[in-house]
Amino acid sequence: AEVRALPGVVAAAGASSTPYDGSTWVWTSDLADGSVVSVNMSAVGDGYFDVLGMRLVAGRGFAPDDVALDWKPLVIDRELARAWFGDEDPIGRNPPFKPDDEGESQRNRVVGLVDDYRKDGELAGATNFAFPTLDLDYPKGNPYNTLVLRVAGTPPAGFEQELLAGLQRLAPAWSFD
Repeated sequence: AEVRALPGVVAAAGASSTPYDGSTWVWTSDLADGSVVSVNMSAVGDGYFDVLGMRLVAGRGFAPDDVALDWKPLVIDRELARAWFGDEDPIGRNPPFKPDDEGESQRNRVVGLVDDYRKDGELAGATNFAFPTLDLDYPKGNPYNTLVLRVAGTPPAGFEQELLAGLQRLAPAWSFD
């Protein structure tokens, strides 16, 4: 919210990984039909799809009140939707995971669908991609380590210094670069 309030900032969000960052979070999921699907993931916050200019083709993105849900919302790309659900509509469905002891198959639900996401650029091959929303209270969650933002035009001189100083005031025990 503080970053979004800065002059010139159009959108801002947290993420566990971002395009071109060289990191990959891959999750191999055993499906109920016996097949195995490899899924690339990035936990993201409200506004992430706006920052990257990603078009939702069905459903919705994340909302602040999602933290009150007793299930974990997912936005997935078309490639993963095909791998999990074939030609069926994925919105509102639980991933077809093989049942497990912790009930993870029922904890997740698809709320949105984006075009095929190519994390390493438009020339990279399409991969199955899922975007869970970050839940700071969930013990298996991953913290944001990156703040992404979209600015209008060219930021004014001193923008980065103002941004870093504001973040440091909010979280003096953290380091920012």
